[in-house]
Amino acid sequence: MKFCIFIKDILLRYTDAIERFGKLVLQEPHNREHLHQLRVYTRRSRSIIKTLKKSFDQNDVQNVQNRLKEITQRTNKARDLDVMIDLLQKHPLPSAMKPHLDQILDILHKTRDKEYEELTPFLQQIPSYLSKMQKIECKSDKDALQVIKSAIKKRKRKIEKMLFLDPQVDLHKVRIECKKLRYLYEIYVLLNPKGKSALKKLKKIQDILGLIHDREVQCTHLRDLASKQLELEALLALGKVIGDLEQEKEEYQTRFSLKKVKDLLEEI
Repeated sequence: MKFCIFIKDILLRYTDAIERFGKLVLQEPHNREHLHQLRVYTRRSRSIIKTLKKSFDQNDVQNVQNRLKEITQRTNKARDLDVMIDLLQKHPLPSAMKPHLDQILDILHKTRDKEYEELTPFLQQIPSYLSKMQKIECKSDKDALQVIKSAIKKRKRKIEKMLFLDPQVDLHKVRIECKKLRYLYEIYVLLNPKGKSALKKLKKIQDILGLIHDREVQCTHLRDLASKQLELEALLALGKVIGDLEQEKEEYQTRFSLKKVKDLLEEI
């Protein structure tokens, strides 16, 4: 299959998904999964277009990237609030501490409702934001499998270079590059189903890296929340949550090793 036919179909699927979840956020704002999926498909689109940008009209690429980036940036705060609320509602605490989180959750819910309300006009414009992506001009006459395999090879080399040249490499940067590699594999397996086993292994590594990063970000947000005027009992409960998350992060870091990433890259 020709690359342009293949990638246009993929991008149309992603565009439809972004529009669909954008509408669902407006219709069912209390369902946190809708905004999450909108952001997932936005990131997939940004990553694929940027990674394969040489195959597209460069003016189109910049325009589309700017619009997709804005969708991500404008929804960052709402997503962070969703994650914090979900985390605090599910986090195991001694029964005596649980009621004292109510004050914190009340603050977060009110802030979230206001943020979603302010997002509404922007979400209503998403279809117009995506019009350029639907019409992006592809200029490659190469075979789709050839283009995707070449992109995967380059991404693997970049990660390998990061790992071998810098023993103190930033795990967050490794996570981002692994995510880009995963997005490529997600479309690669549509052309070659044999790549599914590699995709599963890649997802496992990325999940651990994601958990380490998420715990770090969540602790930062919760510390910011602790600076607000809270009752002593609420602060103690929040401190317990932060301490637990820090411990989880350390456990994930202990389980993870860069050697696992290196071994994975050799396998796929």
